[in-house]
Amino acid sequence: FPRVSWEPVDAEDQAFVPGYTIEVMQGRDTLLTRFIEGPRTYMHEGDFLYAGLDGLGGSGSEEAYTIQVYRNNTVFGLDFSTPHELAIAIVTNQVTEAPTFVTGHDFTYVYARNDVEWRMDPDATWYRFEFREDAGDAPGADIMETERMTRPHRNAAGVYRAAMPFYAGDRRPDGGVWENGRYWMRVTTGMQEGGVQQSEWRAFNLQLREPQTSGGKNMIDGKLYYFGGHDYFSDMPREDGAVSNNMPVVVQAFTNPGFSGVPYGQVTIDPSAWTNTEYRFEAPFALKGLPPGTYYLRAFIDSTRDGRLHYWESWGYGRDTQTYYEPVEISMPNAGAVRVSDKMIIIRDRDTDGDGLPDIWEYHHYEVVEGIVGMQADGMIDHSDFLDLIGGKDVGPGDITMRARWQYGLDSTTEVAFVDQNANNIPDWWEEYYFGRLLDPGEHLEDWDGDGMSIYDEYRAGTDPTNPYDRLSITGTMIAGGGNMVTWSGRRNYRVLYSVSLMDDWEIDDDLGKYTRVPIGGDVYEWTYVDTDVSPGESRFYKVVIVPDAEPLP
Repeated sequence: FPRVSWEPVDAEDQAFVPGYTIEVMQGRDTLLTRFIEGPRTYMHEGDFLYAGLDGLGGSGSEEAYTIQVYRNNTVFGLDFSTPHELAIAIVTNQVTEAPTFVTGHDFTYVYARNDVEWRMDPDATWYRFEFREDAGDAPGADIMETERMTRPHRNAAGVYRAAMPFYAGDRRPDGGVWENGRYWMRVTTGMQEGGVQQSEWRAFNLQLREPQTSGGKNMIDGKLYYFGGHDYFSDMPREDGAVSNNMPVVVQAFTNPGFSGVPYGQVTIDPSAWTNTEYRFEAPFALKGLPPGTYYLRAFIDSTRDGRLHYWESWGYGRDTQTYYEPVEISMPNAGAVRVSDKMIIIRDRDTDGDGLPDIWEYHHYEVVEGIVGMQADGMIDHSDFLDLIGGKDVGPGDITMRARWQYGLDSTTEVAFVDQNANNIPDWWEEYYFGRLLDPGEHLEDWDGDGMSIYDEYRAGTDPTNPYDRLSITGTMIAGGGNMVTWSGRRNYRVLYSVSLMDDWEIDDDLGKYTRVPIGGDVYEWTYVDTDVSPGESRFYKVVIVPDAEPLP
């Protein structure tokens, strides 16, 4: 990484020079072109890395590079570049020194996040770790190999130090767990091109212990809760062979309430650990091996299985029970070790476009399926338009709306036939979803949750037959808004029928200007209808009906 600096332009020209353009060439080949905004007058490692270069050179011998600095002038609204300075860099690109570990052989790590130290050729610009199982006195089967990583800081003694690319106790890339035990590692170093150097294999041990045991460190445990309407944790095969759900959840411990930087503890919760209780999903978690400090907890559904929180993924944090909306602060003492239990993390869905569909569901089902949404001409996915779906309007195979597919745990692309083995006019998949079985003869006419609606009526209304608080009913009538006002809540598309008496025919009112709806949670809306055609002193009767094919409200 040659560092180059240059003299700034004259003070009288400073107002006309917003910055400099740097051009790095090897012979006639341009390796790097970069604009550097003034008053900065140097380039460093970051400029090379931004261009995707791990330094310069490659043949193992001395290489010559030209570095041209142009000043970008702005005069009378016109932009142009003129040569400013020219430098020649001679790079000796040959890594001859093999890396050696400073961390001792068979060293035992007792924390979740751990560092390793080594020495390497000072001309090396990158390093890479390899990890293997223990096979007695030698390394065994491969576990993982990292990508190239930029050379870390070197101290005055020439020692490099970096964090291990995993957390003790967390999931491994091969599906296993970094359990307590013995492992082997090796470090490889090199430059942009050319030969590399490798260290010898070195053994290390992981030993996470709970606070009450000898040598134990701090620990936080508790429960995760998810109140969403979709099961992201059980297997659901798709027609294309993929698995719709089976998603892990990552729990992390940060040292700041903004969850920035690198977590000091992390554990991945396997989908099999979740249980579906009444109205919610829940799973236990435990973060072991935490050093003294103050921590804040975060968890997210890892739909991409890469261990990183993306903007569409559902997430939550450990909540302060006093303020509820602030992350709870958990302090660990400087001496000894403690266990803090019964912490609660509530995971909530994000609905950026407000269509009643969680972002994670839209991304997972529509951003990874070819030919649906977001597929570009080159076959790559455009991650910007999967939120264009409208949950209550867009339909999939079988004319089932996206919102209904999410609500009932259905895949977004699989054909769902109306199979009704018990002939009660309720599809079998709906019964299996809510009751885990087919209903007995006549059971569909029962009020299973005691909310005044039969199971069959709840199916027609799009409500949860096991939740007494989820029902279709008129919640209010009054004279307001210049007419008779009727309010109700529900998940489906509705219209109001009216009649001047219970003996006359009912008429449907399709005037969308009389209807409004406001989301009140998940995909449930509070509906309002105002009948402005009623005459003073006239009485009318009203009832709300589901009209799936009617034009939906915005």
